[in-house]
This record gives sequence, structure tokens and C-alpha cells, in this order.
Amino acid sequence: MEALVLAAGMGRRLGQRTQNSPKGFVELEGQTLIERSLQCLLKQGIHKVWIGTGHLAEHYERLRIPNLEIQCIRNLRFAETGSLFTWLACESYLQDDFLLLESDLLYEERAIKSLLADPRENLILASAATKSGDEVYLQVNSDDTLHDLSKQANALDWVSGELVGISKMSLSTFRGLCHHLRESAVDIMMDYEHALAAYSRSVQPIAVLKVPDLIWCEIDHEQHLERAKAFILPYLKTIL
Repeated sequence: MEALVLAAGMGRRLGQRTQNSPKGFVELEGQTLIERSLQCLLKQGIHKVWIGTGHLAEHYERLRIPNLEIQCIRNLRFAETGSLFTWLACESYLQDDFLLLESDLLYEERAIKSLLADPRENLILASAATKSGDEVYLQVNSDDTLHDLSKQANALDWVSGELVGISKMSLSTFRGLCHHLRESAVDIMMDYEHALAAYSRSVQPIAVLKVPDLIWCEIDHEQHLERAKAFILPYLKTIL
């Protein structure tokens, strides 16, 4: 199995922190988010990682992790497109089933272990409420498949959990999704998770795995970073 990290975004909400390096290179105690994530993948037997880049892509292109093959794919239109466009740009490169990750995550190793241990081929990882701000809420059907998602909880009929930003997908499903999207009128600013929800709802159901007590966070702005330093990283240290 391979992994694909979506890392093209400009990270504007982090201000000066992303003027000279992408937000995957935000450091916590001397180690960047992307380094932590790649080390976690390596520990779980992932030895090939694709990174969809854009903003300051050269930082990812210089990245080296022993025993890990890293290949970068540039989205040249990163400034005017959403994460879905970066994902689609990677279609011809992926050659195996893969884990899909966002670049701005801090998470415990159990996130990867849980996805790999589950026999279902297509799987979106969810957690219980984090109250971190800027959450993506999930509405999950009774058969544990994704129905819809939104950043506005009241836009859903019910809330089943929160999107973590780590998923597992078979290559055949990914190619089917890409074909479906290319046959549709897709907003180039769309984020990948909205495409997943629409595909699950109308074409092929995609399962959701909820790990209620998962320790994780995303870092989109300064308040997220302070929360990561004060709460998430200390928790992660206790379970290493």
C-alpha cells in the first residue's frame, strides 16, 4: 500500500508561518508535521509516499526520510484550485491502494493502525467531537457509510462524528471517482472531502470508521497550533 499526502495549500490563515515554508513544515518541538506523519506511516509498513504539492513545493522536494520513497507531484494551479484538483492531478501516478492524508495533521499512530487493520477497502476515519474549531462534521448512515459532511453542524440532519483527514481507498475506487468527476461539472475550488461525500451518496457507498477517543488535531491557524502545543502533543507523549 502507498500513501498520498495533499500538501498544495497556501495556509494563509497561519500568516507569517507559511510565507517561507508550507504549513506541513510547521514545527512542534523541533520536528515538522510532515516529518511526524511520514515517520508514522513508515512505522506501519508504508514505504512509498506521493505528495501533492503547490505552495513552496521545493520544501517537499528536498524532504528525505530513511527507508521511505518520496515522490512529489506539483499542482501548478494550486493558488486557484482546491484540494480536489491536487488529488485529481495524482491519478496517473498512483499504482496501488493507498492512504490519503492531509498535510497539516498531528495524530496518534492508532489512526493509521485502525485503517490498515479494517478489512474494508474504502474507509474514512472519524473521531468524536474535538471542539477545536473549524471542524468538518459527518453525517453517517445506519450502515456506517458516509451520507454528507459540512463545516456547519446545522446543515446536516444529524452529526455522527468529525472528519480526521485520513482515509483509505482502493485504486479501482479512486479511478472510478476520478472518471466520475471528469464527467461532471466540478468546481475547481472544491475540496476533496466534498467529492467523497457526493460519490458515496450517489455512486458507491464509502464506509466511515469512527475511533471516538482518537487523539489528533489539524493546524489551520494560530489557535490550532496553540492547542496542539498545550494539549495534543503532551497527550501523544503519554502513549508513545
